[in-house]
Amino acid sequence: MAAKFCSKCNEKFDDGVLFCKYCGLPTTRSEDEIPQVENKKSRKVVLSIAIAALGIVIIALFMIIEI
Repeated sequence: MAAKFCSKCNEKFDDGVLFCKYCGLPTTRSEDEIPQVENKKSRKVVLSIAIAALGIVIIALFMIIEI
């Protein structure tokens, strides 16, 4: 790994480090290295659909049992 230097305190750090261990400044990273954060809204939509599907299955099971 190639060493890089912090733009604030000029201390050396290795590739893949997120923050300088001396001053705490975030290191610069390329777009493909930055982990993507899932949109909270899409997570809520998926959870809502899953709960609705589970409700339908439970209702169907009660209908089958009573017949």
